[in-house]
Amino acid sequence: MRFHGHETERKRLKSMFGELQPDLVVTTYECFVAEAHWFKTHSWGLVVLDEGHRIKNHETQAALALRSIRGRLRLILTGTPLQNSLVELWALLHWLYPAVFPDKTFTLFRDAFNLSA
Repeated sequence: MRFHGHETERKRLKSMFGELQPDLVVTTYECFVAEAHWFKTHSWGLVVLDEGHRIKNHETQAALALRSIRGRLRLILTGTPLQNSLVELWALLHWLYPAVFPDKTFTLFRDAFNLSA
């Protein structure tokens, strides 16, 4: 299912979702953010995040919204180097493994790898 379009199209797609039972749902960051509540009400088998570098700042609207999506497995695709910053690495790990890297580990992770002190 291609989950994309204006509000009326997204509403139509949501109403069809139950009867279609699609194996794959493809959307954009913008549509996900606009319909985050609907996406959160489902438990997904696999969540693939393309352009994963977009959540390297854990405080962005997309990163905050994507944290709440439930899925058995998560995968990040990105062509952007991950070594730009360890704080950015934490943000990606936080999304991939929220049980291992919960919010409370951010300061510990950041401070443990701070080489400027």
